Amino acid sequence: MIWAASSKVKILTYHTDAGASAPKGALKQWALKRILSRFEYLICVNENQKEYFANNLGITKNKLLVIPSFIPLQNIPDNVSGEIRDFVHAARKRVDYLVISTGYLTEIYGYDMIIDAVKDIPGKTIGIIFVFYTSTDKTYQKILSRKMKSFPNIWSFQDLSSDDFFYLIQHSDVFIRANREDTYGMVVGDAITLGTPAIASNVCKRHEGAILFESGNIGDLREKIITTLEDLSEVKKRQPAFSEQNFATNVLDLYKRILSEKL
Repeated sequence: MIWAASSKVKILTYHTDAGASAPKGALKQWALKRILSRFEYLICVNENQKEYFANNLGITKNKLLVIPSFIPLQNIPDNVSGEIRDFVHAARKRVDYLVISTGYLTEIYGYDMIIDAVKDIPGKTIGIIFVFYTSTDKTYQKILSRKMKSFPNIWSFQDLSSDDFFYLIQHSDVFIRANREDTYGMVVGDAITLGTPAIASNVCKRHEGAILFESGNIGDLREKIITTLEDLSEVKKRQPAFSEQNFATNVLDLYKRILSEKL
């Protein structure tokens, strides 16, 4: 389709981490470069992607644009299942605080590190919620399952509806994004939009308001969790009810500009 539509203006948004997902080997990289060269513009979601495409694949920088992928929630989740509402009510009776993390069930998301960071925090009972979806690494799943059994207040869910998913984030005290690699982490922005403080690894540009910790540093993550929970009411006061960052308008403006140039 790319080759046949040579007279069309073609724009590609590349969401996945470029370095981690790029094909290995000279032939595959040559093929990728050929394909990407057919696009007038390549929208990257962070500067790391832009630098990778420019330096590793030789894509000219005037074709590379950086527009983060975050589009804010338009309303508060209201079609929430009774099961999830009952779970939150019961969990709140068992623990002082709830922290939540979500993503693929793979090592890159750092769930094991979250458990290690939380388990040694003294003074308060903290519960952990994991919400997994789609991709699963079976080997890592076994490792994480063993670690989860050692922690008394931990719950996991799989492939929730969007309303149930966002309800859990909204009714947790802290959202944690411990990824060892990332592009932007849209759910960090979702958490902040819902008024839940978000702690995230410093592997990429994060949504405004995110509390950053050094990637892979359990001690730093633990410290950020402690300081956030100790000052939770003040941290939450600084959270906007709805994010004003909406990068969809940037993408639409780009398309409008290109269309006006072609007319």
